[in-house]
Amino acid sequence: AMRAHLVPAVILLAARCASGARALHWVIRVSDLQATLNFTSGVLGMAVLRHEENDEACPITCNGEFNTRWSKTMVGYGSEDVSYALELTYNYGVASYDKGEGLQRFEIERPDVAGAASAARGAGYAVVEVGG
Repeated sequence: AMRAHLVPAVILLAARCASGARALHWVIRVSDLQATLNFTSGVLGMAVLRHEENDEACPITCNGEFNTRWSKTMVGYGSEDVSYALELTYNYGVASYDKGEGLQRFEIERPDVAGAASAARGAGYAVVEVGG
């Protein structure tokens, strides 16, 4: 099957261990929530599963140490209890993040790769096709 790397690239790891456990979600910090939602819904076909607003800084710092209000939006292809989800964390007032060595990309398999690639191109994203 042909795969297209969509930029920004998205790896949804839904692998199951021998014990039957599964990855539940990845936390991704985003600096433009609306643009990210446009990409995840318009290009990747994900739906917003839930959205939470938090008026105080996150005390556990899993989304970074930012002294600002923040939001969490869960997106995915189905209910979180049975499907993988992507957690989009938006820290208000943070326009960009330092690039680190953590998650470099994530990939998803779509039944209509050509349609997703076309939607990405139509939205102005670069699409690189690779053999699969």
